Amino acid sequence: MHEPVTTLTDYAITVAAGWLAVRLATSADGAPAWLLAAALGVVALAALLGGTEHGFGRRIPERPRRLLWRLTMQLAILASGLLLAAAVVADAPAEWRPWILSAGVAKALFFAHFAWWREEYRWVVYDSLLSFATIAVVEGVAWSARGVPTAPWMLGGVAVSILAGVVQRTGLGLHRHFNHNDLYHVAQIGAAYLFYRGGLAMV
Repeated sequence: MHEPVTTLTDYAITVAAGWLAVRLATSADGAPAWLLAAALGVVALAALLGGTEHGFGRRIPERPRRLLWRLTMQLAILASGLLLAAAVVADAPAEWRPWILSAGVAKALFFAHFAWWREEYRWVVYDSLLSFATIAVVEGVAWSARGVPTAPWMLGGVAVSILAGVVQRTGLGLHRHFNHNDLYHVAQIGAAYLFYRGGLAMV
């Protein structure tokens, strides 16, 4: 297995996010919570494909391997869009929702196009940062104006996700056998839990 720790931490995301998605889906009562449960489910699937590429990509022929990586990035962008939609439907003012959701769809299509044809993970990062920034504004306004219980959890998930992204992009690791990708994956599990708690507050 190539990159065993990275592969295993990716698979750990699959287990954790998948379990949280099922837990949330079984208690969801409304579109926002369902959207967030779907986002967690897609994260689990993206991590499964990404872990497989990290661990066994060298044994897979080039064309299937490239397809695997492309699908991983597309799923990550889809998860970002579903997470944004959940926050907007739950907590954005009604008059804002159509505009933000339309912009979110356009954003996702734009970055999905470049991620597919250029096969560079940075397009996923750019997409996620825009989603997180929008979620932070929506939840920040909702928290200050109405004190919605969703906001602290969602803002916490955004903060941990951004911190994880910074770690991943700067190459900071704890050990030569626990690199920046591994640390990124562990932080993502924490972010998934915070988003899950936000989803419970949407029920």
